[in-house]
Amino acid sequence: MRILKGKTSSGKRRTPNSSASRLPDSNKKNLRHKVQDLVRLGFFNSIRTKLIAGFLITIIPIVLLGVISYNNAFNSIKDTAAKASYETLKQLGKNIETKLSSYEDISAQILINDGIQEYLIADSADAAEYLQNYQEAWSFIRNYTYTNPQIYNITVFLNNGKTIDTSINYYPDDAFDRISGSDLVAKARELSGRAFWVGRHEEIDQQLSNKNINYGLSLVRQINDTYVAEEKGLLIVDIKAELIESILQEIDLGNNSELHLISPDKRDIAVEMADGESKIIEADDTSNLITDMSFYSNISDEEGTFIDKYKGQEHMIIYTKINTSIGDTGYTLVGLVPTSNFREAAGSIRTVTVIFTLVAIAIALVIGFYLAIG
Repeated sequence: MRILKGKTSSGKRRTPNSSASRLPDSNKKNLRHKVQDLVRLGFFNSIRTKLIAGFLITIIPIVLLGVISYNNAFNSIKDTAAKASYETLKQLGKNIETKLSSYEDISAQILINDGIQEYLIADSADAAEYLQNYQEAWSFIRNYTYTNPQIYNITVFLNNGKTIDTSINYYPDDAFDRISGSDLVAKARELSGRAFWVGRHEEIDQQLSNKNINYGLSLVRQINDTYVAEEKGLLIVDIKAELIESILQEIDLGNNSELHLISPDKRDIAVEMADGESKIIEADDTSNLITDMSFYSNISDEEGTFIDKYKGQEHMIIYTKINTSIGDTGYTLVGLVPTSNFREAAGSIRTVTVIFTLVAIAIALVIGFYLAIG
């Protein structure tokens, strides 16, 4: 019987050993000889190898201990800082509530003043008496702007061209009629004389010839004639932004932290801490409008804290609602603190942990090799 080349007698082709066939004969012999030599010398079973391996294994729990110690320290510092920042923000909110409540009291005093009420019903036909009523009412509200430097302007915004303004602003005679259908007037009517707060009143500002207006927030309430309970107009107390900015700048929540007081109509008064100095975030910096951020929708309860992304970094977000004597003002105080600040605070612990871990590793290696060599 003829034997075919590369095949067995049964006709099947022989399959060479794939791994062995790919190595040159000389390399296969050298590798096999090296392994045989190590086995023959008892390298893998020697006490020296076992000692070194044993001490190397002890390094693993040392490293794990260092990592766990640092993480525990970081979490502890983060929790402590979160509680401290939260309490600081709540106290700051209380200070703002006290300030705003004082202006609510001023607005109530203006509405019940006899001079103001007499001016509301004054008849312009009697020029002398009308002028006297006007002067008394104007002097009364003007005194509040003198004695309260944080009041930017007070406006008794009335129909029939009887508006009183403590600034140099001029309003047309039909100014109130022009805004009578606005959301601002609708809300004032809904609350029927109770005060509420807004960030801006653009309906009114658009009617001014002087466009250089600089107020931070405003208290608004409907003016009624106390004798016949008839609607007469609006009382508007404009507060300077410096009032809020000065309060916010007194608080330091850490480097690169921010504080925002946001009005119900989304006006934002904000400061940031940079290089140990508190700086005002300009209102025209639209890149920092946190009301447009995705996390802002999570701010729903009266107060709280959570972790989310801001400016590409992880931040702790703390917030509280501003409630005064009138109740919920619609304002929200928000603090943004980078969690990286907590890692910096744990930096000394991290350094000590790394040093002791490296020392422990070095000692383990030295003892292991010394005993193994001996």
